[in-house]
Amino acid sequence: MSEHNTGMEGAKVRGALARVKWAWGERRNELAITGLRMTVALIFINSAWGKLTNPNIVASFRATNNTFAGKSSFGFYGDFLRGFVIPNADWFAYLVAYGEMFAGVALLLGLLTNAGAVAAFLLNLNFWMAASNTGASTAGINIAMGAVAMMVLLAPGAKWLSVDRWLAEHPLKGLAAKHPKLTRMMIGRKVEA
Repeated sequence: MSEHNTGMEGAKVRGALARVKWAWGERRNELAITGLRMTVALIFINSAWGKLTNPNIVASFRATNNTFAGKSSFGFYGDFLRGFVIPNADWFAYLVAYGEMFAGVALLLGLLTNAGAVAAFLLNLNFWMAASNTGASTAGINIAMGAVAMMVLLAPGAKWLSVDRWLAEHPLKGLAAKHPKLTRMMIGRKVEA
């Protein structure tokens, strides 16, 4: 009887893994994952544009991070903000703004998609640690956007409509066929010659 129960549990696990594999690799889901990628990209571009067109970017950045440092749920991160980020706000303000613009453009175009997804995840992780105690909506949106960034990084379907995929399948097709690990890193799957 116990063997039968173990076998049933194994079947349930295999069934669950099959559903996860379907969700990540099914062609029908590529459009949805690509839509999520582009939504996060537009949010990042909008945020970066607001920062870069603000003539008081450094003063605003310093004031915002002073507020975050006092309210951060993570003591070490509040100390990091007070001891390193705020004293160097002159270049951190631009680093964050240009990092957001890079993540947004990379995700929108699908060019260097994985690098853009890593940048988006790291930015959201930092925003979450800095602003987690300012409200549930702030913490929630950073967690959701970080999760979408990880999905874009891990799901091959997220590169469905992307410059990375077009490059791997057209002008670099011979190179992609010779270097399948590079192609798998770029678009999540091998390209046949």
